[in-house]
Amino acid sequence: MTLENYDFTRHTIQDPIHGAITFGPIERVIIDHPWFQRLHGLRQNSLLYLVFPSANHTRFEHSIGVMGLADQYLEAIINNQKNICAAGTDRKSYQEPYRVDGHEISKIFELLANDHYYKLIVRIAALFHDIGHGPFSHLFENFFPTADELLGLKQKTEYQHIQTYLMKDRSDHKREPIRHEVLSCFIATRILLDSRTILKEFDLNPFEMAKDVCAIIEKGITPTDRLMIKEYNIHGLLHDIISSDLDADRMDYLLRDSHMCGVNYGLYDPNRILKSMCAYGQADNKEIRVGIRYSALGAVEDFLFSRYQMYSQIYGHKTSRACNAMLDRIHGHLKEAKWNWYAECDSVEALLTVFNTLDDASFKTILRDINIDQGSGRVKEIADNLFVERRLAKRVFEERADSTQLSVAMDRWKKKQKQLQKENIWFVEDQFGNKGPEVNGANYYLKVLKKNPEGHYNVQEVKDCSKVLQSLPEKEYIFRIYCREKDEKTAVKMIAE
Repeated sequence: MTLENYDFTRHTIQDPIHGAITFGPIERVIIDHPWFQRLHGLRQNSLLYLVFPSANHTRFEHSIGVMGLADQYLEAIINNQKNICAAGTDRKSYQEPYRVDGHEISKIFELLANDHYYKLIVRIAALFHDIGHGPFSHLFENFFPTADELLGLKQKTEYQHIQTYLMKDRSDHKREPIRHEVLSCFIATRILLDSRTILKEFDLNPFEMAKDVCAIIEKGITPTDRLMIKEYNIHGLLHDIISSDLDADRMDYLLRDSHMCGVNYGLYDPNRILKSMCAYGQADNKEIRVGIRYSALGAVEDFLFSRYQMYSQIYGHKTSRACNAMLDRIHGHLKEAKWNWYAECDSVEALLTVFNTLDDASFKTILRDINIDQGSGRVKEIADNLFVERRLAKRVFEERADSTQLSVAMDRWKKKQKQLQKENIWFVEDQFGNKGPEVNGANYYLKVLKKNPEGHYNVQEVKDCSKVLQSLPEKEYIFRIYCREKDEKTAVKMIAE
């Protein structure tokens, strides 16, 4: 049996955001794997439910939604590029260094349209893109091992593609906790190897497939030759679909989080965007990346502005960030005590096994029952205040700053902390960054394709086409300090002086 007859519509999940999402037998085996089912126990937005009680949706349904959108995304690019290539049939000269049509580009998109392998690995990468998240979402990344720690563990040859990536750069940042994408790649590889029976039914090599899926999730990982095509490599294109400023991940979570929080900040028109997704090639480095047709620029503006609003008003909400700050303080106490969840693991396999027992509920229990020599009482106290009694820290200081005001605002923030520290007032600090698209930077990856008077398509920079996107801040920060409720009035008065 080969992928030519693969049925992508054999199974259906009914989703409240996107409607019916279909998938085939390989995706079914992956979804049914116990390590994927663990995503049912991870809330999509960590502790946001303590502020918006209906925000109880999980990483599981988000991952299914991203799979459905990623599939539509790739199909839209293929279909739109056929029309763009047809419009460029009579082209006599090219815009350097870009290519949007011509024989080589047409050949690439014929391959994408006819070989189900590419459609399948994009769908699988979408399923796996968040599987490396721990309890409480991004907050758990502080508890992750470093690259050095991972490389020091025994590991099987099946993980060589990830190990090679981790060894590329041995600088100081390799002694910092890894990002969840790296752990996603380890888990994706393990699940695909566990799924070798169904993969071999369709004449698929699980090791090669794992390498390509991981390369889509984490672009620094080298894919197989099936993504590094001689004419133009499509590695960047497939990665953009899963991870970029305009990707299937963000397209899903903005709509899903907005709906589940009961707000309208994250609304935009996904159909209008998908209808106009396309691509362009760069002749100098032989790479294909994602583009958008000029006709849908208004929908893209809505999308990126909605993302800015969701971060500013929802993800950066003062009470939600108070919860995050309290969890950061717990991490600080545990770090001082040299506690970590993988201390007894001597191999990557052992680490993955322990990691996949951790979800929101089990980690809450660990924090409330933890028994360490230093700071255990304070850990339990903060955990009980956070998860049981909902006695949250109160905001006593807040300042917003863009990149031009950053150093002054940070100095003032640290000065306020020192004042509270001097008076022995308990506090937690929080720095929240809202990062927008870097459209004003040099050679921003997302390009606009616009038809010229001759009927061909030319490539233009986003900043030259949209004043709205030019005006979005690339970086914006909120500095806050929180204290216990009993110290709130004293602290506010003290740092106001």
